[in-house]
Amino acid sequence: LDTPAQDSRRCLYAKDIKEDSQAKTGKQKRPPTRWVHHLSAVFVLLYMSEQLFLPYSHFITQGYNSWTQGLYGYSWDMMVHTWSVQHIKVKYVDAATGDTGYLRPGVFTSAKRWSSHPDMLKQYAICLQERLQEHGIEQPQFYFDIWKSMNHRFQQRVVDPRVDIVSADWSPFSPSPWMLPLLMDLTPWREKFEEIEETMANETEVVFVADFPGLELENYINSDFDNVSLTVLNGEVRVEFRGKENNESLKNVTLKKDEKLEIPSGEFHNVLTTSESPSCYYYVSTNQTAVEFNKNITEYMEKQNASAANTTDDTRSANDSLDDPLMQKYQRAAEWKKRRELWSTNLSQLDYFKVWGIKKYFTFRRSLLMGGLAVRNIVFGTPELEQLAADLRWAAGEFNPEKYMDELAGVPMSDNP
Repeated sequence: LDTPAQDSRRCLYAKDIKEDSQAKTGKQKRPPTRWVHHLSAVFVLLYMSEQLFLPYSHFITQGYNSWTQGLYGYSWDMMVHTWSVQHIKVKYVDAATGDTGYLRPGVFTSAKRWSSHPDMLKQYAICLQERLQEHGIEQPQFYFDIWKSMNHRFQQRVVDPRVDIVSADWSPFSPSPWMLPLLMDLTPWREKFEEIEETMANETEVVFVADFPGLELENYINSDFDNVSLTVLNGEVRVEFRGKENNESLKNVTLKKDEKLEIPSGEFHNVLTTSESPSCYYYVSTNQTAVEFNKNITEYMEKQNASAANTTDDTRSANDSLDDPLMQKYQRAAEWKKRRELWSTNLSQLDYFKVWGIKKYFTFRRSLLMGGLAVRNIVFGTPELEQLAADLRWAAGEFNPEKYMDELAGVPMSDNP
């Protein structure tokens, strides 16, 4: 500790700048630079140029273009969009026998971004083809019906559901014709969405949909929903009711702009866009199961509070029926509500920032370790399945933001599952 700090050979210091005795104008003589200085400058310039170029590289990487342009997932501008997924349907057809079936979306993969990017969707379709061939399906074809909303627009299709993605062409340097464009012409309708939502009660759910001419939405309304209606905002649609078994056409109803139709729950129906321009419409419904559940939670919490305040022996506790699965569900919901109240009361902005920082640390840690494991597997081969699973758990880390927030907020252990 008594030894003074030494100068680094890799750095340039202002004290090393001296007067050039040979110069007539009194110029200063700078210290000599080494190769490491030039190499560092070149690396920084190349890295900054890459980060500035990637968001605008879509004129080259057209095969990656979808609703977002260029190498969206690998550039700094990827956080300017928010996504909402309505539903995804994965249908396969065996070209050899004509048999048809459906798969759970995301099966055989833990990734979530495959439904937004054409390159990942193509890879996922090929992966599914190989897996189904292992199960005796000789020539599987895959058709995806993906409905999403970006930045609070309409829910609309991402992929043409009539195209077999396995046999569809894809190139990193040419557009993918089977990716449907974002309906930018309907963007101004977002203000109309807000106006409609403001007129609805809290228990009412609204879903805005837009579709292309000639395409059809197959939809099923769960029996939990009541007072379901469909209202057309623009274009023309034909609603075909299919019944509970979805095997017969009961009736067809054509709707034009501003026309409304009641939709029965517990049944299938199809909505075909018959106008030459894209149609836009919205569903309004009330989830009676959720309304009743919230009502019961409120009554359950009132009984709990009354039991805690009443000390008489003849008072029946609200916890007497905890062996009832429905009562257990009420208890979990009530505990979660109390935890949220404690978070909002006891946690400061600094606490939320700490949680955010730790989550970011584990995200970067996971990325680095997963990348290292991938390189190891490529160089030395994939280890046994049990060892690989243990490595992945180690790389993922163990951090539960909710439990950490419970500790900071002082949530009792009985309310901290």
